[in-house]
Amino acid sequence: MSPTHDTQTTDPAESGGVPMVRVTYPDPLFRPVPPFSIDVPDSWVLSEFPDALFVMGPSSDPNGHWSNVVVRHFRVVPASTLEGLARSTWAELLLSYPDAKLIDEQMLHDNHLHYIRESELTMDGADELVTRFDTLTFGPVLGHPTVDLFQIIWTHPKAAGLPRKQLYLHMLRSFRFSE
Repeated sequence: MSPTHDTQTTDPAESGGVPMVRVTYPDPLFRPVPPFSIDVPDSWVLSEFPDALFVMGPSSDPNGHWSNVVVRHFRVVPASTLEGLARSTWAELLLSYPDAKLIDEQMLHDNHLHYIRESELTMDGADELVTRFDTLTFGPVLGHPTVDLFQIIWTHPKAAGLPRKQLYLHMLRSFRFSE
């Protein structure tokens, strides 16, 4: 290993004679998630969530309609495209929800490029069809061996309709990376 960053060596006697280098995270080689901001309704609750950066949604069901938004982060190879990732995330979605129906997909170019897919599906525990918006967007290109990919997933009852879609689009337009 030829580190290109500050390291601390450990005593080889402690590791059975094997020279060791202590690596810390984050580090120039192992960077954290790029900082970002997003507008969220002031009445919403934010929380940790498994396999995600966080989840957010209303603290109570407005008009009887629950809702949640999950924000996830991945690292992908630089040759990845939003179109290719959209195909693979659609295939993953169909594994969990075989009845999912594609309603619309589009590219939104605002502060940066977003791939947006709207689908309808049935979920356990939901009494009606669920609308799911999946958005994929790349983080800033930093010249690393991987590229940051953000996936924002919003699910809510189909009956919540256009006002929810408008709120979601506002949130996406507000999504910005810190400089």
